[in-house]
Amino acid sequence: MRVEFIQSDETESSDSFLMIRDLRRKYAVHMWDEDASANEPESAKGWPKDSTEEMTRRLREVLGPALIAVITYTTADQVAMWEAGTVEPLPEQSDALQVAFGIVEELLEVDTANIVRAWFMGMNPQLDDATPAEGIANGRASEVAAAAGAFIQSG
Repeated sequence: MRVEFIQSDETESSDSFLMIRDLRRKYAVHMWDEDASANEPESAKGWPKDSTEEMTRRLREVLGPALIAVITYTTADQVAMWEAGTVEPLPEQSDALQVAFGIVEELLEVDTANIVRAWFMGMNPQLDDATPAEGIANGRASEVAAAAGAFIQSG
């Protein structure tokens, strides 16, 4: 499975919106019952099927709660509540989670969890030396996706 990260000539806010929309379309988190899993498209295998809780749990395994908190402008305690299912993230936090999740899954196809975590925390010249985590938090999803695409292509 591959996500192609493409640059757009549109404004940054429109570009971020389009990136989030495209990720949602391609990797939408759906509720599937046991019988429906047999009809699951191949492109959706490996992606969380049921909830924000599952997506948050999988992100925590790779990035840790503190880094998720940076990405979503919240606290590690709030992230734990999302994972437990006691609180739902705000729409913009959910968008940031989905973008981070899509990028994490793509990076995990070419590198280890430790490298992916380090990539999210490291200063990135394609983001004017901001970290990818900060980039997502600041609404620069398309730029972070482009930087991830460049990282994947560089091998």
